Amino acid sequence: MEFIAVGARKKNVITSSDWAESTIRSEPDEVDAFLASIDASRNQFLLAGQRALHAKTNATPFHAKNAKGTFVFHEAIPQLRFLFVGENWTPRTINGVEYIENKDKKIRIAYSSVDVCGLREISPKPCSEKGAGVERALNGGLFSNLPTYTKEEDVIKKSEYTIYYTLMDDKGNMELSRPVVSNKTFSSYPERNFLGSCEDGVEENYNLEGDTVSDFDPQVTRK
Repeated sequence: MEFIAVGARKKNVITSSDWAESTIRSEPDEVDAFLASIDASRNQFLLAGQRALHAKTNATPFHAKNAKGTFVFHEAIPQLRFLFVGENWTPRTINGVEYIENKDKKIRIAYSSVDVCGLREISPKPCSEKGAGVERALNGGLFSNLPTYTKEEDVIKKSEYTIYYTLMDDKGNMELSRPVVSNKTFSSYPERNFLGSCEDGVEENYNLEGDTVSDFDPQVTRK
């Protein structure tokens, strides 16, 4: 005699209201306007990326194979801090993740090297796995089959701070984007801001607090 278990399985029905379309800013004017709203500039990010990318030239044939990527990462963190830390930004380390933090705007920015940047049809993936500290910070957990959409519950801020990542690929293309972490990687992005190529960064004079120092001609007077 065959017995049939009684009890209906509940289907998970996914509707359009469960998902929010990702915000992608690619036009320079709209990206610059967004950056200005968080007390940042495109040149600060591009210059940090430019200096960090140059650090891979320190790798020799005697270094480990991943040395170039390691050098870039470890240079990107201090360069972001050098160029940002001052009146609005401070350095922070939380759960092993290195940030710059803007308390007034409630924003934290970290860094990650990724496989590709600046392409709408491709979501950047980090070159290394992201640990539990990053996943907790970003409140991850969304489906990965819709790269330009984010599960609505993940868009809702579960933290006091919004966390962005400065992303750069090995060609120097950069983004400032807000990822969601699941399964130790960036699964999708509620928001992406295309910064362009770090080669477009312009060197300026900065003091030790990260503020821009204007060039000036000293006045020399005769006695």
